Amino acid sequence: MIAILGALREEVSPLRKRMDVQKMFSEAACTMWQGTLRGQDIILAQTGMGKQRAQAATRLVLERYPITTLISFGFAGALVEQLQAGDLVLYSAVHCAEADANPQASGPPSYTSSDDVLTRARRALEDAAVDFNCEPGVSVHQVAVSPEDRGRLAEAHHAQVVDMESYWIAKIASEVQTPFIILRSMSDTKREKLLPFDQLMNEEGRVLWGAAAAYFILRPHHLAIIGRLIRNTRLAKRNLASAMDALIGEL
Repeated sequence: MIAILGALREEVSPLRKRMDVQKMFSEAACTMWQGTLRGQDIILAQTGMGKQRAQAATRLVLERYPITTLISFGFAGALVEQLQAGDLVLYSAVHCAEADANPQASGPPSYTSSDDVLTRARRALEDAAVDFNCEPGVSVHQVAVSPEDRGRLAEAHHAQVVDMESYWIAKIASEVQTPFIILRSMSDTKREKLLPFDQLMNEEGRVLWGAAAAYFILRPHHLAIIGRLIRNTRLAKRNLASAMDALIGEL
């Protein structure tokens, strides 16, 4: 059985629509769908954003189901100039931004997919003619809002992509020796300024309207960011869904 974990509704909804869903339920603050996709038994989980939500969902899935491969997928931010909106990155390794300051709390500074599962994932994407990069990523607690923040992350961790969940998913999977893969689609580029989404949305990705109103009243020029983000997200979602479809059929 394959477990697929994404943080937000926009990330998981294309796969949910393609699944033959047999059961839907909510537990440990996440929503899960059990069923089949491309001939595979699947658990699809919408975890919510960030470390705590990702950890809770990963533990629940691994304790309850006979998972053979775990996939962390979703949107991410580019840390290098070469990556554009919609580009796909299969992580060669995932680092933790907090490990430098507090190694005991974070665990090892990085985790790597096993050679076998990474090779199979690469072959599946290549056979489906999916364009992708295989590069290291880093997970953070807070959104890297500015290009300067993302530049520092890239330099400190030699990473090309940033997200908010994958390190902690990989950590728990590694602790119980479950193979994992991380696949992310770029929803923003290195030079694009972002909104502080972790302050404007709750962990489920729902807008906190009071916080959002206060933010934009003080920064009305930031409204232009929303239009660009919508365009980028649509492209990222479409490419991610196609890549996941190819990947799942071959694992």
